[in-house]
Amino acid sequence: MKAFSKNYILLNLFLLLGITVQAQKIAVDSIVLKDSTVIEASIKIVTDVSIFYLKPNSALGTPIELSKSEIAKIIYANGEVELMAPDLSPLLKPNMALNNPERPWLHREFIDNLAYFDTNEVLGAKAYYQNRMKTFKNLAIITGTGGLALNLFGVGLIVQAQKSDVDIFQGIFYVIGGLSAFATGTALGVTGTIIGARKFHFNKKNAQTVEKELQRRGIVGSNFRFKPSINPISKSFQYGVIYEF
Repeated sequence: MKAFSKNYILLNLFLLLGITVQAQKIAVDSIVLKDSTVIEASIKIVTDVSIFYLKPNSALGTPIELSKSEIAKIIYANGEVELMAPDLSPLLKPNMALNNPERPWLHREFIDNLAYFDTNEVLGAKAYYQNRMKTFKNLAIITGTGGLALNLFGVGLIVQAQKSDVDIFQGIFYVIGGLSAFATGTALGVTGTIIGARKFHFNKKNAQTVEKELQRRGIVGSNFRFKPSINPISKSFQYGVIYEF
């Protein structure tokens, strides 16, 4: 009786295992390419231009991107079939993308039409906007500092004109020069800082929009960056890792 119970339990375990394996096998999506190649996959994200999938039994890992233009149809695990429409992306993309296909982000319309561009183009836009942020941040700092320096120089000339050993003509020259330097410094500092700050925030907003699009596609950017440096005093080379919050 005990041997029968043991065999009965083992039989049930094997049946349960077989049902589980069969269920896992069934729960796989099939991607049929236009060249009739079939890819078994677990589809995670579907966008307007691409799909992102994992290989079967690979719950962890980076999703693989596949352009919809390469796909004929998708057969989902539940039996649903999705036929891919003809690739109309070249027609749907704004004319500016066709005029400058290598760097479409140079056009103002790009940021409003991200869905029509592939991931490499969106990543290129991210790098472009981040570089522009650094450029205009430096512009604001340099012009602001330069303007302040001219202000101080102008004040110094005006103070010099007040000294007792300066004759009236030199005094007038110092005052005029000081006022001119102060006015120039103010105009340079204020104008440069305003332009730099506005352009910085404009490109920052675009960079954030692009980052959201990449996150929607399942691509998470890294905040780590590497910074090499050379110390001329000790004649040494350093390579640092920076994490930006």
